[in-house]
This record gives sequence, C-alpha cells and structure tokens, in this order.
Amino acid sequence: MKWARGLVAAGCVLALVSACSDDGSGAVAREQRTLSAMLTWFPAELTGTSSSIMFADLDGLRAGTTAASFEDDVRLLDERSGHGAVVPSVFSGSILDPEFAAYAGFDTRNIAAWVEVGQLPNRVTVLVGRFDDGAIEKALRSSPGSELIDVVREGGVTTFTIPTPAGLDLQAVSPIRPTGGPLAVALAGNVLVWGNDAVVVAGCLAAASGAASVATMPLLADVAAALDAAAVTTGGVTVPFAGESWRLAGYGETRTDGVSTVTVALRYDTAEEASAAAVAFRDHIANDDSAADGEPWAATVTVADSHADGATMIATLSTDQAMLVLRNLQRLDNLLSF
Repeated sequence: MKWARGLVAAGCVLALVSACSDDGSGAVAREQRTLSAMLTWFPAELTGTSSSIMFADLDGLRAGTTAASFEDDVRLLDERSGHGAVVPSVFSGSILDPEFAAYAGFDTRNIAAWVEVGQLPNRVTVLVGRFDDGAIEKALRSSPGSELIDVVREGGVTTFTIPTPAGLDLQAVSPIRPTGGPLAVALAGNVLVWGNDAVVVAGCLAAASGAASVATMPLLADVAAALDAAAVTTGGVTVPFAGESWRLAGYGETRTDGVSTVTVALRYDTAEEASAAAVAFRDHIANDDSAADGEPWAATVTVADSHADGATMIATLSTDQAMLVLRNLQRLDNLLSF
C-alpha cells in the first residue's frame, strides 16, 4: 500500500508525572513533544549504544486533524510526512497488523510524539501521548506468551514486564514481540517507555527523575535546541560517518504542499568553525554534486539561510524531496560532507 510505505525509533517520579500530564482534553502540549524534553527520559549511558537518534512529532504532523480510524490516521501521517518514517523502528514492521493494537493497548492515534535511541538489545523508545493503564495491561495479558507478566504500580508509575527465562520464545511471537523476546514497558502519566530490557527501562525512569540523561550533554543539547526552535516534525541526530569535522549533526523537516523545509544543525568544537561552516555549506550546495547520483545539489536543494549560533551551524533548506537528509545518510551521500 502506497500510504504505508513510509512505515519502515518512585516518589520523585510523582512530580514528573504531574508535569507531563495533558490538559484533560487529550491534547499534548508542544513543550512536552520537543526533542529536548523527550531526551530527558534517556539515561546518559545510552549514548554509547547508538550512532543515531530518530524522532517524530505526530501531533505536529496532524496539526489539529483528528482521524476517524487507525487506518485514516496512518494515511494522514504518511501523506503529511511525504511517506516518511512516522513510527519508531520497533513498531514499523508490525503496527499495521490488526493484532498490534489488540496486544499493545494503543495505536498511532494514541501517540503524540516519540524518540528512539539505541540498538538492540538496548534500544528503547519513549512515546508521549494518550495512553490508558488498564487498556495496556488488558492487551498485554491477552498477548501470546504473557503467562509470566509482572505488573507493578508504585509512585505513579506502572511497569509491565514479560520475561523469557529460556531465551527467545517462538510461541510468544506477535506484532508486539516479533522475535518472541522479552518485553519491558513503563507508563508514567502520559509517557510510555517501551523496550525489551527491564534494566534499560528502569534507567529511563531514573533519568526522568533527575539522574544523568543524554539531554544534559552539551553537543546534543545544542543540536536539539536548534531543531526545536524550527519546530520540525520528523528528524534525527547522527554522529560523523565519513570523516566530517562536525561533532554531531541534527536534521529535521516540516512539509507543506509537497515542499519540505529542512533544518540542519551541525555542532562543532568552536564558534569559529561553525561560522566558517556556514559559508562553506552554501558553497558546497551551490557548486558540488551528489556523490551517490552525480546530480548537482543546487538542482535539489535551495539554501534559504545558513548561520552560526555559537558552536552550532544552522542551515535552513528547501526541497521537494521528503526525508532528504535521512536518505542521504542511508546511502552515505555527501550532503553533510563538505
């Protein structure tokens, strides 16, 4: 289906839950859906398990539109993102299965925004949205292989753990556990933490309660702030992959009437490097060709602005190609190599 092709990321917790609640109408405030806010849920040690972070603001894509059904919501998100990656990779191969919602207790309409960090077995996804504790428990208990489920409610947080003592359980394979592996889930207010390692999920709860998180790391904090300021709806963060001089790159976009406005934030060591990069990036787009297909970048991308904000170079681009930077990274192209 064309519309689905883009679907391929205790006590002290009580204050956190209150701060993260919605307004009672189901709406989730923009400040709760920002990348900077959601990164506070990821423990600092996760930075060593992944070279990239993916995220999406689904309520930003919806822009107030309410879908009548799950299928309509997926179509809406897919169309408004230009067939982009609108669900985390942990769900991308299974969320269209009719049994997903039956076993998870939610579907895309419940998700306002998400961020995914890490690689298996430590990958963890944080979702903010409209979730129901009872619905999730009922759904998880009905899923295959849930006989050993452990549910703990404490300090305003509910944790759901389904272990697999003997390793992968092929009898437990389902849309929510595609390999039959363990599942660890925590619900704190309107924030759902989804992973397969209970220790990692516990680390996320600790980070949100004040332990060190990836959000306190200067490089990532600066990049996330730039993307949040641009109110991008989909994007990611990556480390250098081809010897680039920047230390960390963030990218995101919004899409209107078939045109993507792309924000690129490259964090350097110094403000001088960032200032030089703002000029060099314009020259790169104006004069260089794609290493992947030989086409001039100027035929694909227009640079509306490039400037330095401290040690971060921020560029605003316009293109008719959705998910341009993500595709560039997937095929190791040179858009960010200059």
